[in-house]
Amino acid sequence: MAKYVTKYFYLNSFNRTDDQLLVGSIAINDFLHKEIVKEIEQSNNKFNEFDETDDESIKEEDDSFSLYKQYKETVSENQLKNLADIDPKVYEGNIIDEESRKFVTKQFPDCQAIDLSKDHLTNEDAFEKTKELLTNNDNIIIFQSVFITKNKKAITKPDAIVKRNGKVYIIETKGTTSTKFVHILDLFYQVNVIEDSMDIVLENYYLCIVKYELLPFGQVSFVLVDKCHDGKTPKSFDTYTKKDEYKILSLEAKCAKKAYAKEHLIWEDKDDGSNEVPSIKEMIQTTSGKSNFLSTICADIKQFWETIDRLHDLMQKPIPDVSKINYEPVQKYKMSYKDVDFWLLLRDYYYFSNNLDYLPFQFSGKLCKFEVACKIYNMIKGKNVPFQTVINLFETNKFTLANGKTWNKPTALKQYLFGISKSKNAPYFSEHAIEFIKSIRDKKVYFDFESLNLAIRVVDKYPPFMQTVNQVSVVIDRGKGLGYLEEIEPVVIDPVNGINKNDFKTIIDACLPSKNLEECKEYDYIVFNKNFETIRLREMAEYINEPEYNEKVKIINDNIVDIAESFIINKDNKYVVFKELKGFYSIKKVLPLVEKYANHIFKAAGCVNYKTGLDGIHNGTEAQNASTKRFFNKLSNEEWKINVKNLGKYCNNDVRAMIAIEHYLKSLIN
Repeated sequence: MAKYVTKYFYLNSFNRTDDQLLVGSIAINDFLHKEIVKEIEQSNNKFNEFDETDDESIKEEDDSFSLYKQYKETVSENQLKNLADIDPKVYEGNIIDEESRKFVTKQFPDCQAIDLSKDHLTNEDAFEKTKELLTNNDNIIIFQSVFITKNKKAITKPDAIVKRNGKVYIIETKGTTSTKFVHILDLFYQVNVIEDSMDIVLENYYLCIVKYELLPFGQVSFVLVDKCHDGKTPKSFDTYTKKDEYKILSLEAKCAKKAYAKEHLIWEDKDDGSNEVPSIKEMIQTTSGKSNFLSTICADIKQFWETIDRLHDLMQKPIPDVSKINYEPVQKYKMSYKDVDFWLLLRDYYYFSNNLDYLPFQFSGKLCKFEVACKIYNMIKGKNVPFQTVINLFETNKFTLANGKTWNKPTALKQYLFGISKSKNAPYFSEHAIEFIKSIRDKKVYFDFESLNLAIRVVDKYPPFMQTVNQVSVVIDRGKGLGYLEEIEPVVIDPVNGINKNDFKTIIDACLPSKNLEECKEYDYIVFNKNFETIRLREMAEYINEPEYNEKVKIINDNIVDIAESFIINKDNKYVVFKELKGFYSIKKVLPLVEKYANHIFKAAGCVNYKTGLDGIHNGTEAQNASTKRFFNKLSNEEWKINVKNLGKYCNNDVRAMIAIEHYLKSLIN
């Protein structure tokens, strides 16, 4: 039984139930995963293809440091070391931890730096040591200090506490290049605990984030900021600068502008017309334990000390059985600022469940807001209603949302409902979809990239968190059809010593069907979700910075065809409505349709089932983890050879899936 409320316990209390809080994320993740697999195994429906890494889980920046810190506070040193050997995110988090401490130390050269974690003290002894150091020193940095509230109910361990010339500052490290609202909540908790524990007032609050700049291979850098975004997803770079200007900037100039945008935030929608962003301190300034600013964004942020009392009382209860607690959908799973940690598993749990009450949650978020699905769930719960009844509720009801607005059916849902009403159980093709599919040329190149995405530079003189391509699979159709496809040997770059210009050239060249660039213009270049491939191609060309490769990338991007557009219902009216997809369109959800309804095409295209036909690598996350482990030298040469083979088979199956899906769509039109 835990003794104190921790920061993570407090933060998690906003988006999960009390029982889920007590059980914890690791146990819940394991339970939900097993339940989903069980549901699929008991189902006779081949369409039930379990894909944990669907479209919604794709992230540009993955805060490996946050994951590392949660483990660091909850497991032993040996367990943490073992996790770092298994999970490359934890390993990277450890590097970010060490490098950020070096950075903070350099920012305060007149302060002595002390790391309390090295003393292996109890929490209580570490708190006493923290008080002693802060009382007896005017210039000191304490890493992993400990603060315990006077009522002995809450504890916090800030990344760094700095006392300089008698004034005290908190620094909290985040392994991202942008700030988010949840970071403010993090500091809100810590500031309250720290100021109560020692009757001190912190001078200022800082976030130490990854600096967006060009750095040599293997390095990472940081910057201190005292401002923060007020939403779940920070504004993109394009909100700060004109897109046309962004496209023509050199890599160096673009990086500098993007760094400025991330560190000097802009609020263009303030009522008074100004764009001045308040500091984090101004945002979380409290009155009697309550922050007025935070409360305007999240109504669940109540009086701090009342919340601590409630959570501490909750912790005294026995931990319930993970299989007995309630997983019924509630709005707090998807808060405006943060989804519950196990949201993607919960979504699949509802998706594959035989419980008809969960039907509203089997639609993608593009068709139905989670808040609306919760309302429909409460209307049908326990009534065992069929699919069509849920559809009728979509059609006939107007729902008032928590923000007071009325939910209007999005265009995508209207088109989906129209499609299934027109075609009954058959797929519905819009007129533009038929034109789009028929317009695909006979000559085509199918290709797919895999990448690494790290704060630590994989490429020399490169920004952080660039999706760095290290793999491509290619199949060429020279106009002769399915029986005459040419498969190019998969390119898998070994990242252990970094990725360079020649590697990028090899990847781009592999995508072209001929050395004659005029001949290359006669081909379509088929992908699934073109944004990823087109942006990566442009980034590689910018880095190479040679006219020849600018031209090669221009040819590919000018002739690119995105098969996924056929399934994105609100995309330029090119959509095909498959009732079973319910608005989802990842390749791993679409391919089972071909396997189920046109198995001869599935086989002719050379596809295998993602779950049963592949070895070692079954999805994009596993592919990225394998290459990341190799980058960190966590795979031997022999282990890497095995992974190269498995990576090639996986990526090639994505390409073969595109071929199968295209030919299946054409067969339906014919």
